[in-house]
Amino acid sequence: MTHQARTIDFVAPSGYPDSEVVERAMERLRAQGHRLENASSAHRRYQRFGGTDGERAADLNRLADSTRLPA
Repeated sequence: MTHQARTIDFVAPSGYPDSEVVERAMERLRAQGHRLENASSAHRRYQRFGGTDGERAADLNRLADSTRLPA
């Protein structure tokens, strides 16, 4: 099956993911030709969350920014 390469934006708005699982997923996505943005968010950790409140809110706000969408 052929996949069209896409840009995939990572965000961890709640808990932090398992780093080993995320690394395997990223490798697979890159091997399929996808471009990964904000991949560092998958490795952030603050208490039991995937980053501070400010970091997680900024990620969600960036994703909601309609100017980032292709025309």
